Amino acid sequence: MSEAAVAKLLEALRELTPSNEATPVWRELGAEARVRGLARRTFREWCQRSGVAIRDVNGIAYVSPSEVDRVIAQGPVRPTPPSLAPQSDAEADAQAVYDRGIDRRSSRCRRSG
Repeated sequence: MSEAAVAKLLEALRELTPSNEATPVWRELGAEARVRGLARRTFREWCQRSGVAIRDVNGIAYVSPSEVDRVIAQGPVRPTPPSLAPQSDAEADAQAVYDRGIDRRSSRCRRSG
C-alpha cells in the first residue's frame, strides 16, 4: 500500500473515531453527581427541587446532563460580594497595612513560656 493511500486511510479513520467530548443524552445519576462534584443524594435532591427529569430504568436513575446544564444556565446570577470584588491599588495597599497591623498586635499579645 502506498504512503498516500495509508495517509488517506488514517485521515478517514480519524473522522470516524467517536469523540469523548460529546455529552451523552442520559447518564447514570451517581456518575453525573461525581462529575458535578456532589454526593449522589445531594444531586438527586437538587434535581428534584430544580425540576430536572430523573428516569428510573430497572432501579437505576438517569439524568440528562444537557438538561442539568440548561437549568443551571437559567438560574439566578449571584452578585459578587464587595469583599470579593476586585480592589484598586490604593484599597489593596490600605488592606495590606491594616493586615500587618493586626499581625503585629496579635504577636505582642502572646506570652512566651
